Amino acid sequence: MKYFLFLFLGLSSIHAGGLDREIYNGLSGSDLDTLKNSHNFLLKPDHSDIISDYQSPSNYGNKFGAIIRGYITVPETADYTFYLSSDNHGELYLSTDVSEGNKQKIAYLKGWSDFKEFDKYESQKSTVIALTEGQVLYTEALYKEGFGNDHLSVAWSRNDGPIEVITSEYLTPYFADSEKFKDELVNLIDSAQNSYDESSLNVGTDEGQYSE
Repeated sequence: MKYFLFLFLGLSSIHAGGLDREIYNGLSGSDLDTLKNSHNFLLKPDHSDIISDYQSPSNYGNKFGAIIRGYITVPETADYTFYLSSDNHGELYLSTDVSEGNKQKIAYLKGWSDFKEFDKYESQKSTVIALTEGQVLYTEALYKEGFGNDHLSVAWSRNDGPIEVITSEYLTPYFADSEKFKDELVNLIDSAQNSYDESSLNVGTDEGQYSE
């Protein structure tokens, strides 16, 4: 039901609170390509849930990769800088709108940082991005854990203010790209209609026929 609400209300001031997280187990090393090239990636996660803030719970385990995704609603017109902290390698993406097709990588780690350590590498910090109150932007973050501690946090600062983890009131869980979703919805409706039309002409109890 939430998909239909988002679709028809146009993502205007809608907050379900939080982001989707998918975890893929059994992946060695710290390189994110191991996650991205996994045959299960985005298809069959080993664990999925919704996290409240843009901060994954720490110490899930070893040899896994994860993707966190959803939408950010901009609270006020300002110049924003985004920050990423992760263990191990991590990447942060932000779109110019709700479409994930327009996402751009704005921060990354090729090593690891301590929990909420946002200044170990210059690459953890995005450029300054001017945003307008009410904008809704697709976002995703990936991280790959080898062994030891694991975590991911995404924060922002507004107009060079304090660095703060992005909290649930500005976040909405992920759903499929709206244009793609509408196309898939139309196809499903057409398929259902065709099945109904065929069934109305093929009612009976013989093999291959539909029952009433």
